[in-house]
Amino acid sequence: MNFGEILGGLRADGDARTVHVPADWAQGRTMFGGLQVALALRAIRDALEATRGVPLRSLHATFIGPVAAGADVHLAPRLLRQGRSATHAHCDLYSGGELGCMVTAIFGAARPSAISIEARKA
Repeated sequence: MNFGEILGGLRADGDARTVHVPADWAQGRTMFGGLQVALALRAIRDALEATRGVPLRSLHATFIGPVAAGADVHLAPRLLRQGRSATHAHCDLYSGGELGCMVTAIFGAARPSAISIEARKA
């Protein structure tokens, strides 16, 4: 199963989401951290209308314990706060009933600025 198929496999369970992640997506005892974060972000985007179409500006992930690949992963996204230009959301990932990862994301609309910085070409 490839990355896109796993992300597309999220199933809604009320406000929560569940996905089965094959065992070959493990690194030692836990699922690859990047996949954990990607699943959390997808669950947030799917469950919370306020985050759709708004660019992700910041993301913080805390890896607390192993999230087992080869089993179902349960995700619990929730809206923390929605303001005029920024939306804060959070998602907990559970494996075997234990909290394994927490992700907090901030989405923000673009704002006009007098400062313009051009990226250097490598």
